[in-house]
Amino acid sequence: MTEMRWFMDADGYLPFAVSVLGMLIARPLSERLPPRSATWLITLLAVATAVASTLTLLVLAAEGVVQLAGFATYTGLPLDILRGDAQTSPLVAALASVALTAGAAGLAVVAVRLRRARRASADAVRDLPGEGLVAVLDDDVVDAFAVPGRPGRVVISTGMLAVLDENEQRVLLAHEEAHLRDRHHMFRNVTRAAAAVNPLLRPLARAVVYSTERWADERAADAVGDRTLAARALGRAALSRTTQAQTTQPRSQTPPPDTRAEETPAEGVPPTALGIGLRGPDRPNRPGPLPRRVRALLLPIPHHGLTLPLTIVLSILAALWGPYDLALDLRDLIEGAHAGQRRLCGSAQ
Repeated sequence: MTEMRWFMDADGYLPFAVSVLGMLIARPLSERLPPRSATWLITLLAVATAVASTLTLLVLAAEGVVQLAGFATYTGLPLDILRGDAQTSPLVAALASVALTAGAAGLAVVAVRLRRARRASADAVRDLPGEGLVAVLDDDVVDAFAVPGRPGRVVISTGMLAVLDENEQRVLLAHEEAHLRDRHHMFRNVTRAAAAVNPLLRPLARAVVYSTERWADERAADAVGDRTLAARALGRAALSRTTQAQTTQPRSQTPPPDTRAEETPAEGVPPTALGIGLRGPDRPNRPGPLPRRVRALLLPIPHHGLTLPLTIVLSILAALWGPYDLALDLRDLIEGAHAGQRRLCGSAQ
């Protein structure tokens, strides 16, 4: 009989170590890879790590259950072997159970909010004027956004149209169309759910918001064939929006914030036109990461190197190895207890 470990097998820490690594490389991933590749890789990393960390907590909690006297009584397995050979302490198992419950509750809350947002988006689309892709609202507020749905719509205020020239309006429309066509809200929703399960993944969720905006920026630049024009439209929309926010108290006829929640970061507040900032009832209008996006448009698209993608693949494999190895340890513990039971039965005979 071996002495019980007071913590857990080292492999159990892998998903959480990968989560911390994701926190550190989230921004470099979103900036140093092409936006489409960055979005996919960050999303895959977030999902795989969330699944791995959840499975790890589940196995740790299960190993705590097998150390209970009630489990030994129900199965007839020797309690001293179950407790002596366990590689997870009861304290760690209890903490894993608490974390598992909290993650499930967080995921449920996000799921409910996204469901409400989806319904609100559908209602908003039905109430928008016109029948085409673009709905123009008679509103002096400088704003535009995409409303996901079947079909999705692009909403543009007359205030936004007034501050952009014809070419810049093409950039705006192409940007918002890209959000709908490439279903960027799905990437954001998935990473938001992953961050609800594992709060360490929140930087990855924020990075996906940035990378999808960059993805739409590049789509817009390709549509107009001029990256400088796209950067200028982005800057002008941001400047106009900031100036208006500083000089007036906006009164918008656009749908309420919840109608755009599917296209928002984890905070749940709606993005303004071209993703230039965030606004909400409890925070002032403030600019988003505009300088980075404008600078990116004025530079060539990053090359698709192998270092960061390879790092992501290895990180995903490491994260998934953690719960797999813990599950093998749990299986060995149960099998060892069965073997001990057979020895005891043989000795009794």
